[in-house]
Amino acid sequence: MRDAGYAILLVKIDGDPSSLAGPLRTIINELEPRAAIGRMESMDAALDGEMSEALRLRFFLGLFSLLGIVLGTIGVYGVVSYSVQRRQAEFGIRMALGAEPRLLLGTVVRQGLLPVVLGVIGGTVVALFASNTLASFLFEIEPTDPATLLVAAGTLLGAGTLAAFVPALRASSTDPAAALRAE
Repeated sequence: MRDAGYAILLVKIDGDPSSLAGPLRTIINELEPRAAIGRMESMDAALDGEMSEALRLRFFLGLFSLLGIVLGTIGVYGVVSYSVQRRQAEFGIRMALGAEPRLLLGTVVRQGLLPVVLGVIGGTVVALFASNTLASFLFEIEPTDPATLLVAAGTLLGAGTLAAFVPALRASSTDPAAALRAE
């Protein structure tokens, strides 16, 4: 196969390919003395070299996505926790007036999940619009694969729910008298 002034010679053999390196060089030099032989490698080595960049990219994309989920969970937890802390007196008043702890728990979880749900919807829309750009980074998967999008959205929603639940649990167990005294 010839292209732009150089040629690639493929030889299929049984056994160890390095054992034929010397005889192949001799035959090539006899046929074309001006030929420069760049490198000889097995097809497995050539494929491994080509695939290593894609595998490295996949590893780092996976690592950064995991880091993004962890940071997102910490961020949601921090924002919801701060919001609950600032409203501690309000929750104490609600509890003193007879609010049920499970209703208070539901309210805080819903309010904590609202930005997460909006973020997941926005991220999914952006991912769908950017699918043509993402296609070059993906191997054997479509950028608009529903299963992948559902797993990603479900993971983020699960992390957001967990991050919102802990501060909500703390809010629902607020002692009304202590919250009113602190105010």
